[in-house]
Amino acid sequence: MACFKKALRIREARYKDPEGHETIADCHYNIALIYKQTHKSAKAHESLGNALRIRGKQLGGNSLPVAQVSKKFFEFCFDCFV
Repeated sequence: MACFKKALRIREARYKDPEGHETIADCHYNIALIYKQTHKSAKAHESLGNALRIRGKQLGGNSLPVAQVSKKFFEFCFDCFV
């Protein structure tokens, strides 16, 4: 977790915009997976939402990376209600 958070800080500083590059979304995505595994649902949901928003902004809504995060986001939401 610490490695991904450090990578996120470095990338956010490098691109000066917290939504400035797809690699920032990758960090949020990986952080979300760790939060999910450690049963921190609210933080996982927030990180997946950030990843989805950034990838959508950077790549457009009809891209495979956006679809992958969307799938994981909806799987996560479904798991919360089951």
